Amino acid sequence: RVDNGSLYWYDLDLPEVIDLRKNLIPEGPRNVCLAKSVLDHYWMKDIRFNEDDGILVIGSGVFFYFQEGEVRDLFLALAKNFPDGEIFFDGQTKLATKVSNRLVRKTGIKDAVMSFYVNSPDLFSSWSPALTVINAEPFCRGIKRDKRWKLSTKIRMYFLDRFKMARFWQLLFAKTPPA
Repeated sequence: RVDNGSLYWYDLDLPEVIDLRKNLIPEGPRNVCLAKSVLDHYWMKDIRFNEDDGILVIGSGVFFYFQEGEVRDLFLALAKNFPDGEIFFDGQTKLATKVSNRLVRKTGIKDAVMSFYVNSPDLFSSWSPALTVINAEPFCRGIKRDKRWKLSTKIRMYFLDRFKMARFWQLLFAKTPPA
């Protein structure tokens, strides 16, 4: 973690995950664990937020498992509660989601179905003008390929980036006038 000596970091996850995390990484005065579902928007009231300081929300490997409406409602609540904040998360296209689900099923896992996908940056502006795409980086860009890796791994990485099948998205929560 990057710490400049004054930032606050919140780990938000389900209670059983937070219990495990606290055993591995103890809380500190500026590192707080919130044992709640990201879909329960009440956790936003637990965040120390000053608009002048800003906020960066990181959602890693989580939104895939939600329905589009759940992600939309979460992002709109974030925009309302944290104006001028940003969110950074990973997302993949419908085709990549379909392939990922097939690969997961092959492992025997049947209850981890991915539903949410992003085919176009227009998705976010269709939800609200308060959501602006700042960046959409290819998922594998910058990863140095190792000659020891399987050819199939290198090919997957190429296709993911070439056809923008998986990206890291960065959105800005624009200030919106009160309704």
